[in-house]
Amino acid sequence: MTKGLWTASLVLAVLLGALPSRALAAGAAKAAAPAAKKDDKKAPKKDEKKADAKDEKKAGAEEAAKADGKKDAVPPAPAPKTRYFEGMGKTPEEKAQLEELSKAIELYEAESKDFKREIQLLVEKKYEEKRNTLGNSYEKAIRDLEVLERRERLDAIAAFEEFLQRYPNDPRYTPDVMFRLAELYYERSTDENNVAMREYEETLKKLDPEKNPTPPAAP
Repeated sequence: MTKGLWTASLVLAVLLGALPSRALAAGAAKAAAPAAKKDDKKAPKKDEKKADAKDEKKAGAEEAAKADGKKDAVPPAPAPKTRYFEGMGKTPEEKAQLEELSKAIELYEAESKDFKREIQLLVEKKYEEKRNTLGNSYEKAIRDLEVLERRERLDAIAAFEEFLQRYPNDPRYTPDVMFRLAELYYERSTDENNVAMREYEETLKKLDPEKNPTPPAAP
C-alpha cells in the first residue's frame, strides 16, 4: 500500500512539473503564430507596392511611346482610286463589258467637267457684256444730263449778268444775284476741268507707249 502511494505521488509530481513547460510551449507557439501571420501580411503589401510602381512606370512608358508615335506618325496615303466595276465581273466577257463601261463613264465625267467650265465662262462673258451695256446706257444718260445742265447753267449766267448790268446797285436783289452768279462760275470751271481730264485720260489710252514714251502734259 505504501509502495503504491509512493508511486502515485511520483507520477503526480512528474505530471505537475511537466504542465508548466507544456503551457509555456503552447503559449509561445500561439504568440509566434500571429507574428508570422503579420509578417506574411506585411510582405505581400511591400511586394504589391513594388508591383504597382512597376505597373505605373510601364504604363507611363507606354503612354510616352504612344505620344511620340503620334507625333512622328505620317498620315496614311489616300487609297488609289479603283475602277467603277472592279471585281464585279465573273467571266472574261463580263469583265470586258464592265471595263468598257468604266471607260465610258470616265469619258463622260471628263466631258461634263469641260462643259461645266465652258458654261461658267459663257455666263461670265454674258454678265460682263450685260454690265457693260448697262454701264454704257447709264453713261450716255449721264452725258445727256450733263449737256443739259451746262446749257441751263450758261443761260442762268447770261441772265444774272444781264440783271447786274441793268441793276448794279439794287439793295435788295443785287447781292443775292452776285452770290448765285459766283456759284455758277465755280460750277462752270469745275465742269470744264472734269471734261478736260476725261479727254486727257481717253487720249492716254489711245497712245502707244512705244511710239509716245513721253505722255502729253495734263491740263
